[in-house]
Amino acid sequence: MNSFNYQTQAASDSTALYLLGFARVGDHHPHFVQTDTRSILASLEFAKERIGEIIDYQPLLEELGIECVQVGCIVAWFKRIDRSEFTGAVGESNLSNLDWLTPRVLAHETVVAKLSECFPFYPSRFGCLFSNLEKIVDFTRANHSTLHEFFQRVAGRCEWGIKFVADVDRSVACMADEALLSDDKTSAGVNYLRLKQLQRQLRPITMLKLEDQCVRFIAELQQIFQHIVVRSTSPKASPDRESVISNVACLLTPNEATLLAHWHNSFATRTDNPLRIEPRLTGPWPAYCFCPPLSTDQANEATESRPSSSPSFSAPHQKAA
Repeated sequence: MNSFNYQTQAASDSTALYLLGFARVGDHHPHFVQTDTRSILASLEFAKERIGEIIDYQPLLEELGIECVQVGCIVAWFKRIDRSEFTGAVGESNLSNLDWLTPRVLAHETVVAKLSECFPFYPSRFGCLFSNLEKIVDFTRANHSTLHEFFQRVAGRCEWGIKFVADVDRSVACMADEALLSDDKTSAGVNYLRLKQLQRQLRPITMLKLEDQCVRFIAELQQIFQHIVVRSTSPKASPDRESVISNVACLLTPNEATLLAHWHNSFATRTDNPLRIEPRLTGPWPAYCFCPPLSTDQANEATESRPSSSPSFSAPHQKAA
């Protein structure tokens, strides 16, 4: 990978700098700037031991064409891309085309995951572009304090997700059956009609009960773990007729992750779960749900103009559900 100087390496008219995210390294003053990628990579410890082997991530990053710039103790990671893919009429068309969008979003998340294996990482939203390196430096410096505090918070922790899932139809049927047992009508035909009527009447009540149970389970987790975010969600049925009732993210140390696994494993034996809600774990991954929004003052000046459907820095980061 060639070294460069940001004063002479502005993106050309046909290229843009695609921001992948930020990492915290060392302990430098915010006015310190290092723009030579090779020098920065040489000063970082990338080797990591995993399953008895040493993994050196530096060749992988060079192979992927990832560059970086260091501002104080923050390193911004980026790639050079063809700006026409994300801007103008072509960009508008691409960002509304799932066949184009899906593999690129997955590639973005794969690279972010690799960088997160090296050190705590603040992942950028998909499609954040800058016109030149100097503007990335300015943006990083403007958000240096926010990023520094974020890395102090997430040090030694990873994000885990918990989806509380239920078969709503089955839950409604259970409540209707219980109500029918106390009904003094015994005709099979009458009971069938009564059952269908009860199921229609009980569906909204069942949803409320499911949501109330999830609130109770989440409150229980909040008593155990310090960092929990309840993600906004609306019950959405999957092809197997199950619905996600609630969705939370936890920021956990390895010991806390073990504790969460024990909590999850014991859930099947609980007697306070009459509607049979099932918690499903996902992760670990970078702390998407715990990333604070960055200042948009510099971003509005620094980022390339993009179609309105493109992500921006103004909203918190979220892992795709």
